[in-house]
Amino acid sequence: MVSYPYPKYLNAIMQVDQSAGVLIASVRRARELGVPEDRWVYLHGCADAHDLWFPLQRQNFHSSPAMRLTGRRALEMAQIALADIAAFDLYSCFPSAVEIGAEELGAGADDPRGFTVTAGCPISADRVTTTPCTGW
Repeated sequence: MVSYPYPKYLNAIMQVDQSAGVLIASVRRARELGVPEDRWVYLHGCADAHDLWFPLQRQNFHSSPAMRLTGRRALEMAQIALADIAAFDLYSCFPSAVEIGAEELGAGADDPRGFTVTAGCPISADRVTTTPCTGW
């Protein structure tokens, strides 16, 4: 156990690359590629920030000022409120990062929308679980 309620393999670690990729195309190019319109997603807001790299320099270990600021900025750019969002997909290999992200957005662990629609590992479809992915 590293910290309650997460055992070692369910805590984010420095060696994990939390990268993501998004392919952005014009409507014309998406049509040329044959991407069905019901699969299109429009970017309405975005932001970028970084938490302090060294844990001992952080104000605490249970928050993320970067997640809080980027969440607020993305919502501002999209001109919507958190209440306007029907579904979330907060992904991380570690539930502690998803819980912190949800808290920083203002969603909280008891939000009825849940945290994911894709059920990313090890996140369940409606709640963070503490069961590691198969193969760990």
